[in-house]
Amino acid sequence: MILILGKVFKQPGNFFLMWNILLRIIVATLSGGIIGWERMIKGKAIGPRTMALISLGSAVVVQSSNYFPQYGAAILAGIITGIGFLGGGVIHNQNGQIKGLTTATTVWVSAIVGLTIGLGDYILGLGMTVIILILLALPVHD
Repeated sequence: MILILGKVFKQPGNFFLMWNILLRIIVATLSGGIIGWERMIKGKAIGPRTMALISLGSAVVVQSSNYFPQYGAAILAGIITGIGFLGGGVIHNQNGQIKGLTTATTVWVSAIVGLTIGLGDYILGLGMTVIILILLALPVHD
């Protein structure tokens, strides 16, 4: 992936493409960090650094689908599946109660935010970020 992006940056005609890709990566990282910040404030297991890295990774990896269109769907499916596995590690049983479902779901949806912004849909990705923050602000139902 790094080699592909390196080739894009070295080509003289791709100046605006380079900045567009960098902007996507930065916006995705910030969106994930904001979601993680909310989790940190609530004392959850995953904070802004982890969520930012999840969104960043998703945004960067999705760029490879532009260079390998025949594998685009497999790349997206791989990210979604892999992040689901990562989020599953947050779920645990505590005194007979299942804990961590919201944080695990937030890990998964943060990756989707990174994918969306990485694909260039800033409005949808930022809109998702706002909706996620609103949903996480709702009272918890035990």
